[in-house]
Amino acid sequence: MKFLKLIALFFLLTINGSIIKSQSNVLLIGPTLHYYIGNTRYNISGSANKFVWGIEVSYWNLDHYTGLYPNFPAIGGALGIEFDESKKIIYSEFQSGLLLGASTGLVCQFDKKFKYETAGFQWSIWGAAFGGMELRFRILDDIKSFSPGGILKVPVYYKLQPNTKFEF
Repeated sequence: MKFLKLIALFFLLTINGSIIKSQSNVLLIGPTLHYYIGNTRYNISGSANKFVWGIEVSYWNLDHYTGLYPNFPAIGGALGIEFDESKKIIYSEFQSGLLLGASTGLVCQFDKKFKYETAGFQWSIWGAAFGGMELRFRILDDIKSFSPGGILKVPVYYKLQPNTKFEF
């Protein structure tokens, strides 16, 4: 459970800096679907080449794109969980970008009863706005995994400055 607390702390630290400075932001939630390729020892269900679904919440500071802080990049944080019949993965990521971007963060794997199994790191590159594609690389117990996937997000909260014009 210590690593799970570290994931929560990582997420809070990730979004804290951008919330303090943010004048324009958005909170999104939605499903994810990834196809895990390769190593049966790691793959989330213990079998190779399998689809795994999840849900992800993300927060974004949009000040860079509104022109308010043009030298301040669009940054955000994500907190997600992936489900399988035998494993659960909880992760938190720091994100940068908007239509194209990259993410990195901490990962914790549990059995189906949420008993801790292992922890590690993941990196992602993606192209998305409210929906898109992602390539994820994950390391747990020195076992590397690759999974292409898709994401779909719906804004549940947003705040924009009056007369906001996005500058891409």
